[in-house]
Amino acid sequence: MQLTRVEKENYDGFAPLTFGKNIEDFDVVIGAIEDETAVAIAMFNIVEEVLMLDYIYVDEDYRRRGIASEMLNSFIEVMKPIHPTAIHTNFPERNDDMRYFFETFGFATFRDGQAYSIQIEDLMKSDALKAVTTRKKSNPVITLGELTESKKKQIQNNMIKAQLDPETLDNTGLSKELSLITLDDETMVPGAIVLCRQNEEAIVIDYIGTFTRELAQLTDIFRALYEKVVKMNLTGLKLIFVVMDEKMQGFVEKLVGDKSLLQDEGKIMSAMMMMPE
Repeated sequence: MQLTRVEKENYDGFAPLTFGKNIEDFDVVIGAIEDETAVAIAMFNIVEEVLMLDYIYVDEDYRRRGIASEMLNSFIEVMKPIHPTAIHTNFPERNDDMRYFFETFGFATFRDGQAYSIQIEDLMKSDALKAVTTRKKSNPVITLGELTESKKKQIQNNMIKAQLDPETLDNTGLSKELSLITLDDETMVPGAIVLCRQNEEAIVIDYIGTFTRELAQLTDIFRALYEKVVKMNLTGLKLIFVVMDEKMQGFVEKLVGDKSLLQDEGKIMSAMMMMPE
């Protein structure tokens, strides 16, 4: 088994393992090759002194061979000159393989939010969703990819006031097409935000909320997300809500209407390992 840096020149062989992720969104990408075949890939970012493992995938036929450990060790070795303080990642609690891997590797794990899922096709039958998607849109909506530095600063200030981590916007694991921001029609100040990730099976909503008390901001943001999902032909996927508080829980249940359609996906886990000095 051979490890290699994945860059534009050799990306094609690893593309099937990324499920549409853009390697240009990551600081370091490491791949594994066996028998001249790309069998694994790991994507990392560096946020100040913290290393972020944003994505890791090993082909099913090559798992439990120590490939993930070798990629992670290789990355940590490469990063030693910058003296990182920690390495961090997230994964679903019910993924026993990932939890075993990270805990065996030396990560401390802890629960970080409850996840619920619904098939998008089932959600589209919800009367509550129909009410949202048929009302007149009040505010313009932009994607995360269209966000200017000045608007980003405004959103981060609003996130701080709402006791949210402003560095979330720098998470390159977010979908730039499905993560959306509403702008107040008069002031053009950011009013609501939805932060999403996408994989081969699901769209994951990490956060949806408004920085104002205007319901229109919240309904506009979800209507825009709905329109994006339809336009991108993603209606066959699951939608996973990561619920962090009772307010978000209530919004999800109201939007779905029939709570029996929600599948409990368990807790989202955070994993962190401190780096030796």
